[in-house]
Order: sequence, then structure tokens, then C-alpha cells
Amino acid sequence: MKISKLLAVSLVATSLAMIPATTLVSQAMTNAELSTVYGEDDKTISPRYAYVDLLTAGVFPSSSKVEYEMLLKGDDLRSFSGTVVLYKQLSSGAYQKIKSESLNINAVNGKVTHSGSTSSQGSGKYRVTYSGTAYFGKGSESVEITTENSY
Repeated sequence: MKISKLLAVSLVATSLAMIPATTLVSQAMTNAELSTVYGEDDKTISPRYAYVDLLTAGVFPSSSKVEYEMLLKGDDLRSFSGTVVLYKQLSSGAYQKIKSESLNINAVNGKVTHSGSTSSQGSGKYRVTYSGTAYFGKGSESVEITTENSY
């Protein structure tokens, strides 16, 4: 009886070990609303930053307003300085800038957050880009993230 239970547990463990980790990760990420440094557009499965542990951004349009946000985390993160630009896609496919804002944000416990909003410009696709420099106790690095959403 012990041998058959051991065999069953061994077969399950072997089966799970044979599933590629990227399959499990991609299945877990299919419902993600935020763009991250691990997003599909990165064409890589490892972070591209030396000091940044997490960088996420989101844009959430509705009929009345467009909200956008960013989260930046890193060990000994001190501050972020840069810009956020919000765009709306035109019928031609080109993007028109509808809002730009300069940012200088001090980190709290290794985390920088930003959120903003503006009036909606109607239905369609919106894009937000955060770009700038993240400052850490041991150095600094340029960061950029872009994400899109429609309503």
C-alpha cells in the first residue's frame, strides 16, 4: 500500500516538474490589468533594471475621466524624477498628447506611487508613458513604462 501511494505522489511531482515555469507564469498573468517590467512587450523573462524591483503602470479610461497610475519599488529607492504623458489614439492611428506632467516624488519605504486623472476625450484607446530617473542609495537608472487601455 505504501509503495502505490509513493508511486502516485512521485508521478504527480514528476508531472508538475515537467510543466515549464513560463507556462505557469503566463497563465497567472493573463488577467493582469497593469503593464509591468515583466510584460509581454519586454520580450524577456528577467528584469531589465539593476536596482528596480517592480515597475507597474495603468491607464483606466471611462466616459467621464481617464485615470492613470504608476508604482515603482526598489531596495533603498530614494526618489523618482521624470514625466508622465497621456495620449489618445486618433482615427488615423496616430497618438495625440492630451496631458503631460513633470514629476519629482520622494520615496516612502522604498516605494514611489503616482496617480492622476483628466477629463475623458471620448471613447477609444488611451496610452500613458512614465519615463525618468529612479534614484537609489547606491546609484540611479533611467526607467520607462508604457501601457494602453480602451473603453
